[in-house]
Amino acid sequence: DCTFKKSADSDRVALLVRGRKGWGRRFLLDRVCKRMTFTETVDALLALHRAWSPAFVLVEDKANGPAVMNALVDAIPGLIPFNPGQSSKSERVQAGSAPLYAANQQVLPDRSIAPWIDEFETAHTAFTGGNQTTPDDDIDAESQSDLYWNVLSRQVPWLTLPDARLDDPAPAWAHRNGYGRHYVYSP
Repeated sequence: DCTFKKSADSDRVALLVRGRKGWGRRFLLDRVCKRMTFTETVDALLALHRAWSPAFVLVEDKANGPAVMNALVDAIPGLIPFNPGQSSKSERVQAGSAPLYAANQQVLPDRSIAPWIDEFETAHTAFTGGNQTTPDDDIDAESQSDLYWNVLSRQVPWLTLPDARLDDPAPAWAHRNGYGRHYVYSP
């Protein structure tokens, strides 16, 4: 979630490192969220990438996100532009992150290793969806990654139920019209 400039009244840049177990459980591993210039954004993204070596990097395809991607195209593999479309931040949260919080599938780090977690949680509890005075940068970055993963989970081909091992406790299964779909399970 990138911004154009660093000023007292500009939005913050939110960079989240997230992991998942299976398709449901999502883990917040690291975070940088502050007002940054373009150069500071590029440097912070490079530092997080070096520290975590993620499989891919989602960059919001708005504001200066395309410029950040252009600057890092030769330095970071797996840069993926993500356009959240015309939906509001509140709609993205309701579709992407809220169901995972309700199911207790969003896992936050302990304060002992993430001193910034209080700020992250405060932003979530104060989020109203339309109040511009409430910082929502973390929330927007989180919901966009949740939406991206939710879309990916629906890309796995459908299997007929006789081929599906429904008694296997490791994978998650969905059912529709006599078909089951196996969501890739990563231990």
